[in-house]
Amino acid sequence: MEVETMTNGQLFLVEGLDLAGKTTACKSLVSRFRPRIDISRNAFAENNPLFKVADDLRRVDGLESKYLGHAYLAAAALDVDLYSPPINARIQESTIALRSLCYYRARGNAELAGSFARLLDDPSYPNFDDAVVLTASLDARQERLEMRRREAPEEVAPDDLAVIQTPELFCRMENILIDEMVIRYGAKVIDTTILSRTEVVDAIATAIAPADS
Repeated sequence: MEVETMTNGQLFLVEGLDLAGKTTACKSLVSRFRPRIDISRNAFAENNPLFKVADDLRRVDGLESKYLGHAYLAAAALDVDLYSPPINARIQESTIALRSLCYYRARGNAELAGSFARLLDDPSYPNFDDAVVLTASLDARQERLEMRRREAPEEVAPDDLAVIQTPELFCRMENILIDEMVIRYGAKVIDTTILSRTEVVDAIATAIAPADS
């Protein structure tokens, strides 16, 4: 995809659970297409104070997930109110509402999952011009986790350990995420298991390129 094919104001969603290569790929995409494209991560709005509160609460030991879920629900609702369309083309790396829906549906909390689904269904929720979701095998993710532990241990987050500690739950959540992405946004699924970092970026760029580019 050439820079010229990207239109100002376009919004692209890139999703994927931990260790699928999403964050690395998004940073590379922005570097490749700068200054025509920028990035937001999780929240649509940089100035969403409720998201910062919810994210801090996530690190509190012993807090029941249902209470954290209500904090994220409030943050996601405020995020929609604070959203303004991008001036440049923008990569949205994950969203509060979709990731939370998958998290709580995978754990059988129908009430919270339903609340996030209703927010996603609301007509005021931002529309995406295109979407991709990254996946990878458990073996590949576990290898990436070990590499991260060796090379950058400070970057290993508690969520990364799910591929080892709770692999069945992790896979259930990923299946929900892929289904939601495909059904809601017609997302293209990219398996990064055997792809290099450059190949992942190329695959995303091709996936979100206009059909006639």
